[in-house]
Amino acid sequence: MPIQHKLDHIHKDLSHNVTFIYQRNDLLTAIDLVFHSVLQFYFQGKLLKKGWSEVLIIGDTRCGKSETIERLVNHYKSGEISSGENTSFAGLVGGLQQTQKRWSIIWEY
Repeated sequence: MPIQHKLDHIHKDLSHNVTFIYQRNDLLTAIDLVFHSVLQFYFQGKLLKKGWSEVLIIGDTRCGKSETIERLVNHYKSGEISSGENTSFAGLVGGLQQTQKRWSIIWEY
C-alpha cells in the first residue's frame, strides 16, 4: 500500500472520530508530522537536544485550524498550542537569544 493511501486512511479516521472537520488532509499532515517528530537525536556523534519540529499554521478565519489542533492535542494527550492572534510582527520575527551568559535581541528577515 502506498504511503499516501495509508495517510488518507489515518486522516479519514481522525476527521470522522476526533476532529469532526473534513477535507483538511493538508492540515492533518502538517500537525501529524510535528506530533510524530523525534525530540532529540545524534548527529555526527553529538546529541542534538532540540530535534523536534514546530509548525506555523496560517489561514482564513473559521476554517478549523484551532479546533483541529485542540482536538488532536486532547486526543494524543500531548503537545502545546500557542495562539498568534494578538502577536505583533516584532514578536513573531524577533526574540532573545543567550550566548555565553549574555542576552541579545535577534531579528529574522
